[in-house]
Amino acid sequence: MGEQPLRERDTFATIYKYVATVGEHLYMPLVNINPPEVALHVRDVSYVKEPSNARQRLDVIKPDGEGPFPVLVFVHGGGFISMDKSYYTRMCKVFAAAGYLVLNVNYRRAPRFRYPVNISDVGAAVAWALENAAAYGGDPSLMFLAGDSAGAHLVSTYSTSLADGRLAKAFRVDGMKRPRIAGLVLFYGAFDCETVLETGFPFVRMMLRSFLSRDPGLFKERARDASPIRHIKAAYPPSFICYALKDKLHTESEAFARELERQGVEHEVLAVPPSECRLIPHGFAMIFWRKCAKKAMGAAIRFLDERKSAVRLKSAAE
Repeated sequence: MGEQPLRERDTFATIYKYVATVGEHLYMPLVNINPPEVALHVRDVSYVKEPSNARQRLDVIKPDGEGPFPVLVFVHGGGFISMDKSYYTRMCKVFAAAGYLVLNVNYRRAPRFRYPVNISDVGAAVAWALENAAAYGGDPSLMFLAGDSAGAHLVSTYSTSLADGRLAKAFRVDGMKRPRIAGLVLFYGAFDCETVLETGFPFVRMMLRSFLSRDPGLFKERARDASPIRHIKAAYPPSFICYALKDKLHTESEAFARELERQGVEHEVLAVPPSECRLIPHGFAMIFWRKCAKKAMGAAIRFLDERKSAVRLKSAAE
C-alpha cells in the first residue's frame, strides 16, 4: 500500500471530474431524502492503518435487531473519476434496513490514482471488514460485495483475484486477507475494458484511459487483467446482475451473464425493459422513487436473502 501509484497528466479528465462534481452535488440531497431508520451510522472510518489519502475511508451502517448480520461491502460508481460514498447513503441504508451490516466504501479515484490502486483499495476495505465487522455486529464469514457502474467493475474485478494468485499480485491484494464471497450484486457495470469502448457510453474512452492509462500499449496490457469477463472460473461468486435495456452499457452485462452461464456460475439477471426505464437508464437504482429502482432494489435484496439462507443451511449441514 506504500508504493506510489502511477500518475499521468490528464487535463480533460480533471476538468470533467470537477464539472461532474458540481452537477452531482445538486442531486445528492435528492437521492438521500427520507432514508430508512438504522441502529448506527459511523462515518469516515479508515480501512488502512496509515491512509495515504483521505478517500481510504468507509461508513459503517448497522441495522436494527440482533446480530450477527451478514456483511455487505458497497463500492460507489462514477466512471472511476467522480462520485462519493455520500451519494449512496440512502441506498446503503435500504440494504441495512433489510438486515445487512453495510460498509459504504470510498476509494482513490482516477485520473490522479490509476489501476491497480483503485482495486487494491477495495481489497483493503474487504480485509478491514474481515478483521473489524464483528465489532459492529457483523458476521465476516458471510460477506457480500456490491457496486454500481464503476463500483460494479471494481468488485467484480477484485473477485477474480480470489481464485487466481497472479491477479491477486497484479491488483496488489496478495498480501491482504481475502474472504470467500457469498455473492455479488452488480448494477449496470462494465466487465470488459476493451469492448466497453465500443458501446457509445458517454465519455467512456476518457474514463477507461483515466483508470488504466493513456498509453495504448499499457492500456491494452492492463485491460486484460482488469476485465473480469476474461477471468471467470467455476468458483466465481454467485452474482446478481441488473441493468436497463436502454442503457448503452447493457451489452456488457449481457455478455458477462453469458460467460457466467458458460462457466456454470450461479447467477440471476434483472433486465429492466425500456417501458419501465426510458429516462436516465444508467444509475437508476439510486433514484429511489422510481418504480424501476424499487424493482431493482427489491430483487437485489431477495437475491442476498436467498444466498444468505443457502450459505447458512450449507454451514449447518456441515
